[in-house]
Amino acid sequence: MKKCFTQWLLLAALLVSNGVSVLGQETTIPLAGTWRFRLDAENVGVEQKWFTEKLEDTVILPGTTDTNRKGVKKDERAVDRLSRVWYWKGPAWYQREVTIPMAWKGKRITLLLERTKNTRVWVDDKDCGAEDTLSAPQVFDLTHALTPGRHTLTILVDNAKLPPVGPSHAVDERTQTNWNGIIGKMKLRATAPVWLDEVQVYPDVDNKQATIRAVIGNITSRAASGRITSSGESWNVPGSAKFSSQSTSIKAPNRKNEIAFTYKLGDDVPLWDEFSPAMIRLTILLESQVGEERFRDERVVNFGMRKFVRDGKLLKINGRTVFLRGKLDCCFFP
Repeated sequence: MKKCFTQWLLLAALLVSNGVSVLGQETTIPLAGTWRFRLDAENVGVEQKWFTEKLEDTVILPGTTDTNRKGVKKDERAVDRLSRVWYWKGPAWYQREVTIPMAWKGKRITLLLERTKNTRVWVDDKDCGAEDTLSAPQVFDLTHALTPGRHTLTILVDNAKLPPVGPSHAVDERTQTNWNGIIGKMKLRATAPVWLDEVQVYPDVDNKQATIRAVIGNITSRAASGRITSSGESWNVPGSAKFSSQSTSIKAPNRKNEIAFTYKLGDDVPLWDEFSPAMIRLTILLESQVGEERFRDERVVNFGMRKFVRDGKLLKINGRTVFLRGKLDCCFFP
């Protein structure tokens, strides 16, 4: 037992020394730092396969072309919007090397870009897809491209490709500007090959329970089975309460498996409203097995127990009449 613990400590030390952090059942490689860089004014990079070349300029990410002083120097003095010293609209290429540890062999590996624009990703010379999400993190599945060893990761960000919805706040010069770059969290993530891909919670105040809807991913190409154990505790209220652990058996024969089950909270569950924003922290533990192999994955979800309904011409939350008030401000210069 002592030998196994010593080996685990050694593995953890090696992972940390290589920039890999261990978070529960998930391990990550942070990608913040210096990236190689090139502007693509003629939009020829894809055709000329720039992802196979070593880009010569550098930038710091998370960041934008503005913060890195790349692009066209405008040094404007706008009175109706944010002023930009450096301006760029079009393709820009970001590139760096990553080293995948042997401990990640057989795991599911994803790339997380918390906030960016229209993107396309390559690992070495493999095209790993494109994304155009503006208001949520972009996630790329790189499992089959990132084998253990050293690889070149290349990301093309093109802020000239705009959504077909008019002047979106995410790309408008009068709000946050149509910047090019990658901001927020940037990391590679490794999870078990059978994992909790999505968890949604739907409160049922009348029955003092919640319906849990989950998606279980499985890339083993074999049927998985096991159990999900749920446990919860209230927080953001005086005198927090713990709720009993409850388990349900699961089967995951496919790449994507949708399941639903009920988590009973009981009479002590605090209700959420604007004056008492009671929250419940729900921990979902997946323990699965494929043949002789066993896997674990865990997700934590925060939610509030509340019942919001229409009663004739009135709106009620947890049986109490409420009046909703608010306003909308669009494109106001800050």
